[in-house]
Amino acid sequence: MGILSHICLQDAGQHDDNPSDGCFQGSRQLKPDQLSWHCANQLVTLRSLSLVSKRFCRLAQPLLYHDFIIGHSNSGCPKSLSWVGRLERFTRTVAARPDLASAVKRVHVHPDLLRAVTEGQARATIEELVGAAATPEAASTIVADYLNHFDVVRTGPPQRAASLRLAGSELLGLLLSLLPNLDSLSMQVVPLQGGIPAGALATLADIAPRPGSGTSAPLARLRTLNICSHSTGRMMFSLNNHAGGIFETLAANVDEGRLTTLNLHMCSRTGVRIAEGSLRHLKKLRITRSRLSAADLASLLACCAAPGLEEFVYEATRPKTECEFPKISPFDHFIASPTNFLHFFLAPG
Repeated sequence: MGILSHICLQDAGQHDDNPSDGCFQGSRQLKPDQLSWHCANQLVTLRSLSLVSKRFCRLAQPLLYHDFIIGHSNSGCPKSLSWVGRLERFTRTVAARPDLASAVKRVHVHPDLLRAVTEGQARATIEELVGAAATPEAASTIVADYLNHFDVVRTGPPQRAASLRLAGSELLGLLLSLLPNLDSLSMQVVPLQGGIPAGALATLADIAPRPGSGTSAPLARLRTLNICSHSTGRMMFSLNNHAGGIFETLAANVDEGRLTTLNLHMCSRTGVRIAEGSLRHLKKLRITRSRLSAADLASLLACCAAPGLEEFVYEATRPKTECEFPKISPFDHFIASPTNFLHFFLAPG
């Protein structure tokens, strides 16, 4: 098992989520039949080993499921493969195999992964998997309550609600609720992709067994959260629209929470409704190529307990009213511009 773990890049310590190798680091676009670095260096070898014997399969499977990071960075998906059904199949697998669900530590959400999910597909999968985890009467109530939170978002401001794509987020919410040991979540967001309401995540809190976690709360073991705009450097995102529910979930379980690192890239506003000190475990806050108002930045900092915050980075980009955003890949995360860059290492105590 120790030898196999070195094949897994994350277990070997070669791909930690740190500033120089964050999930938004640039990478070359794949050729039509080229595998991503993750598949080529890790998955192919582990998959081959898992086919050797049942014993090797038992050893390799937890490492194969350690990361679900299709489309990591800007690599996308080879044209020989398809995004269709990938999120659904992975969700079904971890729902049927709690041991593999417990092995998942890192998830990377590419917008194409969510775009490929249809509303009918998402709802059928949710009804089936929740139905298998609860009694028929309870399952019917849980599913109705869960989906109602998304329907409320759909009935929001007409100009936004009519264009929102929420089916992928509905299925993603179920997946996150099934992963008791999720350590790192990275999301590349696009303007019309809605987020997961906090109430929806709370509805699913008790459907998945969480051996040894000490809590039934989703995302209770999340330590790193990365959110980045998927645009080509011209569109920024609102934190509340895309991750407000995740932040509210983390804030509601702050005593059990473990979030220590928050990376935001190309963020234009926060708008999250969480109380002061609700991210008190946060040690690293990095906001790059963003444009926050003084009030937004102040409210975000107020959520952190000042004695605990060890590193704060803020890199401001020019406002849209003054000029277009530079044609620079948003995946060049943590690359400082000559001006408007603020970086503090805070002394403990």
